Amino acid sequence: PKEVITYKAASPLPKSYVDDDYNASTPGWHTDHFDKIQDAIDNASSGDRIIVYEGLYKENLVINKSVYIFGEYKSDTIIDGGNIENVIIINSNNVDISTFTIRNGGKGEKNAAIKINADSCKIVDNIISGGTHGIFIENSDSTTIAYNIIYNNRNGTFLYSSNSNLIHYNDIYGNY
Repeated sequence: PKEVITYKAASPLPKSYVDDDYNASTPGWHTDHFDKIQDAIDNASSGDRIIVYEGLYKENLVINKSVYIFGEYKSDTIIDGGNIENVIIINSNNVDISTFTIRNGGKGEKNAAIKINADSCKIVDNIISGGTHGIFIENSDSTTIAYNIIYNNRNGTFLYSSNSNLIHYNDIYGNY
């Protein structure tokens, strides 16, 4: 019999770069270099990889396409929601958020540092704090939450009408 060989697709190369020090004099400004994460998301196509360099990003992100977003260093690449609603809301399947500090979501009943309304997402190797919920998964299946530090929220993780989610190897402590 003939041997069947399958190849795993390589991870996509970065398509956009975000640095809070970039400005209009930066080569590639608002083409592939941005100073705000949301601008890079809005410019991205599904399947794109966005690299975010260390810094403080005072933003509330809405992700409506399948993208991969990676911070440079989780303790030094900070997304701060300013205690307004959700810091990050994910409305598209297959989103990957890794190596960030994500903090200061709103205090409303359904507010979170990360709110997921989609399937097959990955939240890996982040520091998540200061929300009503650290991670709120609603009507979502097959999401992986792994290797995160989730602390100082009312609820570390909260799942509602969601199935087959994997939550493992996280440090979850100091939540109400």
